[in-house]
Amino acid sequence: LCAMAASLHRAQKTPVPEMDRGTRPWPALYSLVYGKEMAQQPDFVPERCYVLPVIQNAFMRQGDWYFGIKGGSTIWSHSHLDIGNFVAYHQGNPVLMDVGAGLYTGKTFSKDRYSIWTMRSGWHNLPVFNGIEQAYGQQHCANGFDAGAHWASVSFAEAYPKEASILKALRTVSIAEGGITAEDQFVFERDRNTVSQHFISVLKPEVAEEGILLGGKYLLTMDV
Repeated sequence: LCAMAASLHRAQKTPVPEMDRGTRPWPALYSLVYGKEMAQQPDFVPERCYVLPVIQNAFMRQGDWYFGIKGGSTIWSHSHLDIGNFVAYHQGNPVLMDVGAGLYTGKTFSKDRYSIWTMRSGWHNLPVFNGIEQAYGQQHCANGFDAGAHWASVSFAEAYPKEASILKALRTVSIAEGGITAEDQFVFERDRNTVSQHFISVLKPEVAEEGILLGGKYLLTMDV
């Protein structure tokens, strides 16, 4: 789909919205889906909410903010161990990001694929439970997905092996004019547990009184 969109984009030379330039491959996909509208309206912006329930993906924008979240399965082609992962953009620039796949080598499609750091859940915007990351396999998938006009949720406890001792992991991400909120709910099998929340950003983090300041501009706060 991305290749087809890129070919169409090059052939039609369709303008790309300013806020989406540089966020490969989305400009090409926008050209494929909204080529006519974009040609007629230089300032055209796609729908605020787009949900793909079969593959359990949701993409939403509000004002200058955008987020995407995914459920799905670890066994799909080209998949990473990233069920429940989300990204956040502001004015087309990444605040919380996905690091991508890296350079493809023979190891990328070998039995050692998920030892590559870019494939692991610990290098996505995801929690690590009791020191255990997500695992590959038919049984490791999202066990729930839902979405509304301004929010989407993924249940992803089954993405982790039994050693993680996680019975319920529900993440709900919502969007408003002022920013993005992620709410996580966890239920464990045992009494004493550890949770390490991982967030990936290209912006330099600084410890502030209210939370973590990213790039001197975006405040990341947490309530427990």
